[in-house]
Amino acid sequence: MKRRDFIAGAAGAAAACCAHAEAKAGGAAQDGARFLVVSGAVAPPGVRSVPRFTSRCSACGLCISSCPGKALRAAGLAAYGLAGMMMPRLDFKNGFCSPDCHKCADVCPAEAIEKAMSPGERARTIAGVAQWRPPECITRKGSQCGLCAERCPAKAISMVKGEGEGFAHPVVDPSRCIGCGKCEYYCPAKPKAIAVSGLEVGDFAFGVDAAVAYFADGGEWSAQEAGEAPLAAAAADGELAPRFAGAHFYAKAVGKPEAEMLSRLRVKRVFARRVDPDARKTFARNGVALTRIFAGVDGLRVELP
Repeated sequence: MKRRDFIAGAAGAAAACCAHAEAKAGGAAQDGARFLVVSGAVAPPGVRSVPRFTSRCSACGLCISSCPGKALRAAGLAAYGLAGMMMPRLDFKNGFCSPDCHKCADVCPAEAIEKAMSPGERARTIAGVAQWRPPECITRKGSQCGLCAERCPAKAISMVKGEGEGFAHPVVDPSRCIGCGKCEYYCPAKPKAIAVSGLEVGDFAFGVDAAVAYFADGGEWSAQEAGEAPLAAAAADGELAPRFAGAHFYAKAVGKPEAEMLSRLRVKRVFARRVDPDARKTFARNGVALTRIFAGVDGLRVELP
């Protein structure tokens, strides 16, 4: 019997008792959309999706014992459900997940946590998204603060003072936030006024960029313009074009023209939010691996069929 199956069976008796709490902590409907949150659990960056993660992870504990930031702990029943008992989850009470570290991926024997091609790719890999909780924030209780914004390595938090407000309060930019938990760890409020919620499907922090490529030599290329033009310019550059061979390419949207260009550049793998059906066929015909990084995410919300 596999260890994962044993854990699931042993936990079965507790499932009924935890069902209400899990439902309460899970995804919530809002404006016709549903949060991509699995009971609030934050999986390590690079798992791509919770189902993929729980199907591969053996709950060996190597990542937990090796985590330099002491941010990983064994999951309980309410984190990923029965299938994910004892698998690693991020907990920011005692530490945070540094964007320049990927020790968990390095030691994972099952490749349940994928390794990044370069430090730049790792630094934009999202584990979750921070959410501000106004009732708990000390800026709403007559005190000045800003530790979350000061500590944020992704510069995803800014302090904004509204009309008639005594002190500036934090505002999270979900396009930059990577869910590292540094804001939550350093927040002085009790309970925390800012906390990270986990995503069920992997995400990438584009920021102002429409597309980003990571080369096998560790280099990075980015484009703020949408469409084919930036890629066409890169392909015409005799020094730059060869570096795309074997690269990881992230894009907000990919159509057939972009797919044909990426295929000619011999990109190894494409991660995209939206992919045209003809682009999928082009990638399949040219042997380019394609991963849908998430489905129409707008902040933490996602339209589900």
